[in-house]
Amino acid sequence: MRRAVLVLLVLGLVGGGAAFFWPRPHRGGALVITPNPIDFGDVAYLESAKQTIEIRNVSSREVLLKDPVPSCSCLSLLRAPESIRLAPGRSTTIEILLYTPKTEPGRLHKTFTVESDDPVAPRLDVPVIGNIRNTRTVTPREVSLGSVDAGAEPVSKVVEVRGAYGYVAIVTGGQCTDPRVTIQWQAVRGGSDVSIRTAKGAAKGKLEAQVALTLEVTAPGGSKRAYPEIVWVHGEFR
Repeated sequence: MRRAVLVLLVLGLVGGGAAFFWPRPHRGGALVITPNPIDFGDVAYLESAKQTIEIRNVSSREVLLKDPVPSCSCLSLLRAPESIRLAPGRSTTIEILLYTPKTEPGRLHKTFTVESDDPVAPRLDVPVIGNIRNTRTVTPREVSLGSVDAGAEPVSKVVEVRGAYGYVAIVTGGQCTDPRVTIQWQAVRGGSDVSIRTAKGAAKGKLEAQVALTLEVTAPGGSKRAYPEIVWVHGEFR
């Protein structure tokens, strides 16, 4: 009997009879995520980006999905799986949103976790990568005016607002929360200079204020968007 089986296997191999061989079992978990890693590429800071992700069941059993969970509030599930039950060979898609205001400029290294009832790999942590580019700089973001003689000449400091990565950022509006401080701005190459100045004859006391700026940021392609920025100002009038 063993010889007969061996002969059949040899004949199947010679004749291309793949039907005599069982398919190789899938040695990993039931689910395959595409793309993996999830790469958002370059995204401008304060912008958002979307990615569509496929979840495929490559096992021979049905798999029950749970809601995917991101590791950062900057990532959210924009569209849930079309189906939470995946039959063998079936797939579903989800859409995730990267909202950059809830993170910081620089390299993005987060994870998106997909859980299921797969006994082999019930949890898949998919890397999420990218580069969040800060399209502008505000320097400094905190201004110290020190101890100021209220009756002396005004003291002023300059805050530089500049575009980055080919963007141009100019100041179009601004105001300070404390009337003892005045602000003026002027356009320069690639941005604006903001002059923060004390008012002569200001009332004595501590100074803790915010300068709220409105920026118009122009992308290399010419599109424009307005963004708010805050500069902190502190000191003391004596």
